[in-house]
Amino acid sequence: MTAPSGGRRAGRVLTAVAVGGLALAATAPAAWLLTGASSRAAPLAGALPPPPVAASSADTPAGTDEPPAAAPPAPSPSATGPLLPQLRAAAPVPAVVPAAVAPVRLQLPALGVDAPVDAVGASEDGAVVVPPDGARTGWWSPGSAPADPDGSVVLVGHVDTAAGPGALFRLREAEVGQDVVVTDASGAEHLYRTSGGAQFSKDSLPAGELFTTAGAPRLVLISCGGEFDRATRHYADNVVVVADRVS
Repeated sequence: MTAPSGGRRAGRVLTAVAVGGLALAATAPAAWLLTGASSRAAPLAGALPPPPVAASSADTPAGTDEPPAAAPPAPSPSATGPLLPQLRAAAPVPAVVPAAVAPVRLQLPALGVDAPVDAVGASEDGAVVVPPDGARTGWWSPGSAPADPDGSVVLVGHVDTAAGPGALFRLREAEVGQDVVVTDASGAEHLYRTSGGAQFSKDSLPAGELFTTAGAPRLVLISCGGEFDRATRHYADNVVVVADRVS
């Protein structure tokens, strides 16, 4: 998949996108993220569709990534919408939008997040590129930009790397009502406020709901979560947090 070269982007929804290092094969069920210690904050839920009912763990042999033997075959992508994004660490792809609108800095003070943002696209196999430097985040540049009137600004980042915690290491701790600031290349600051989130297994991630330039303007943050497979060096799930644009 290639990003559009220009023109109005509102109304587009990615039809096939792959998001490696952040969303990998898993059999763990999706689970709503709860807030942290604060009892005053509402749960991070509601901004995303509820996850499907997971199959019983007894149906899947332990230690495998195969679906339950009795499970029906998955519907074709045309029936289910976009394929699961799979994030893959690689060198950033050049931005495909004017540099003035590209986000360059992500701040989520409540979680200690202050990270540079690189504009990224897709690799030849369709996977979303993730900056290899765990301290940086990647902006899915074929999607919406912070100043766009519609759609989701999607930022992806590692939970950790061999070098240590990544930029989105604490994303799972997000609570409703936390401010997120995205600064673009012109110096303009765009304020968002967290409204929902979830943890999804690979085949539960609602890519069509997240990677879209339609709908109300919002910010989507995606990182790793769930069990870590030491053999494959991959996490089982994706952690997703959504924030609504305030200004």
